[in-house]
Amino acid sequence: MKKYLFLLLLPLFVFAKDHFFIEYQAANFWPQYGPFRSAYHGGYYTNLKGVYTFHKNVAAWTGVGYYNKQGKVAAVNAKTRATLITASLGLKFYYTVVSDWDIYLQMAPSYFVLKTKQEWPYVKNKDSKNGLGATFGVGTMYFITDTLLIDIFLDYLYGKRTYIDDNSGVEIKLYAGGLIGGAGIGLRF
Repeated sequence: MKKYLFLLLLPLFVFAKDHFFIEYQAANFWPQYGPFRSAYHGGYYTNLKGVYTFHKNVAAWTGVGYYNKQGKVAAVNAKTRATLITASLGLKFYYTVVSDWDIYLQMAPSYFVLKTKQEWPYVKNKDSKNGLGATFGVGTMYFITDTLLIDIFLDYLYGKRTYIDDNSGVEIKLYAGGLIGGAGIGLRF
């Protein structure tokens, strides 16, 4: 995963000058899809983001997110684990409220990988599916100093994929989306 993060952030470092910042975000993930939500109940989501401002109020951003949670399927009383990894590359549109305080809208296509592991004797133990989706969000950033910023945000991750199960031949719809809300801290270079 570190290799992919480096490749996503590399173009931003090359053109950075003093228009680049990197941010670590800690958030809560609330899954949209009912069965996923009932098994895992949401949980901690982390994101590493690089942002390059190429116009006064427009920036390109890239980010890699990670969610890992153990859950339980009540119908069969069995443990399960889900890992969601997201990679996004998109645009942010800023509005400066006062000199050090911005609000923003962001959007990006996203690539996601959802891995699940069940501890059931009659179900495939590990599964991994990927797909394309999108991320939409709003937030506010405050620059504490010229280089240090804090960010409060609310994002919506959309991820849906339909596939045919190899074992049963049944069509399965995979939903890997939901709300992500939290805060971040970043450094401007």
